[in-house]
Amino acid sequence: MKISRNFFIYLQGRSTTALINAFISMAILYWFVNVLDNPVLMGIYSFTITAPTLFFALLAGPIADTVSKKKIIVNCDVINGFFGIAIGLLFYFIKNTYLVFIILIIIANAKSIIGQLFDSALMSAFPLMVRKEDLIQANSLKSTVSSITSIVSSSVKGFIVAMLNLPYLFFIQGGVLFFSAFTETFFKFKDPALENKKEKEPPAIREEKENIPENGKDGNCCAEKTGRQAKNKKMKQWLYAMKQGFFYIKKDKTLLTLFFIIGTQTIFWGLFMPTFAFYFMKDLGFSAGLYGIFFALLQGGCILGNSIALLLSKKKYYVNLFIALIFLSNILIPVIGFLKNAWLILGAGFFFGFLGQNNSVVIESIVQHKVDEKYYGRVLSVFDFFRYDLEFIGRSLITVFFLIFRNYQSILIIAGVLYYAASIAVVLVAGTKKYITRAILEINR
Repeated sequence: MKISRNFFIYLQGRSTTALINAFISMAILYWFVNVLDNPVLMGIYSFTITAPTLFFALLAGPIADTVSKKKIIVNCDVINGFFGIAIGLLFYFIKNTYLVFIILIIIANAKSIIGQLFDSALMSAFPLMVRKEDLIQANSLKSTVSSITSIVSSSVKGFIVAMLNLPYLFFIQGGVLFFSAFTETFFKFKDPALENKKEKEPPAIREEKENIPENGKDGNCCAEKTGRQAKNKKMKQWLYAMKQGFFYIKKDKTLLTLFFIIGTQTIFWGLFMPTFAFYFMKDLGFSAGLYGIFFALLQGGCILGNSIALLLSKKKYYVNLFIALIFLSNILIPVIGFLKNAWLILGAGFFFGFLGQNNSVVIESIVQHKVDEKYYGRVLSVFDFFRYDLEFIGRSLITVFFLIFRNYQSILIIAGVLYYAASIAVVLVAGTKKYITRAILEINR
């Protein structure tokens, strides 16, 4: 696979931004623990920066499909760069911690919404940057860089946060985002959103457009009315585009099945991971440092797992290997609930990352390959919603499960079994094996 200029810019932008974001997340956590010393406020902060993305995620896709993706990517990075500097100035000059907290929530909320729009545009632009037949290898390389970044940030973020004060980290974040925006101006890819403007508009939008009066016809209120109607027309266009995206997904059985499986996995993963933290550190009595090593090994396994897709995706036996790895990797999730030895748990985490990462890469590649370019933003934003945002539901279920079972190990095993059931459904649900097999073969032509 040849690494193009677009792909290189994409990788360097995502890796540097992810690195500084990891440092800031750690610094914010320290600020809540050591300065505010209030877990309730920390919960409020986490909810306020997560909730908007849940509601805005589905609208961001239609916007990315109807507006220039390159403009969205560059402008969002510039805006969030200014937000980063603004938060840095906030921490530097204002000493009242509760006032800082209130303003921080407002800015972080806006930053989160802008970030969601950025992610949708960049995610829908990614398949336009690589050849269809290289999707599996490109996603594998992208995932490898992400895992390496995660390991590096986990290794040094404690030292970086101790060395630099919070305001300076936000100043650096602003500079990184400005630099990313500059490099992203060199993106060159064929954007279907620009071509779609030439297509016929939906009837509701066209009728609204025809009814907008010209300047001067309706007196002083004309300009105000025209602006309001233009905004309504744009919103109708986005809602119509969202509706088109849902219809597109509904008529494709492969996408419907994959979205159902991914969504179910995400929910039970959201239940599994926080429960595992309590089981590992409270019931088994292992340290937080060992818990961190578990995640480092998981990411290390993911890096090696990416090599499977990178090296073997073009082989004839790859389809059968993919199906076998679904069974082998995901059985480790319920097994972890029965383990009590730290080394066995760490090993299970490593092998889950090693064997399971290939499946994640392939499923993402199938979705990207099957979707028409005109619908990338709408469909991939829904896919991202099922793949990440539904974890919020799983985390919310912890309270309900704990009230029923009152035992972390029981919840862990149940969550693991449900996760495994959702995983093997990729193969067992009616017709899925045929759909996935055909999709992989189409990619590798």
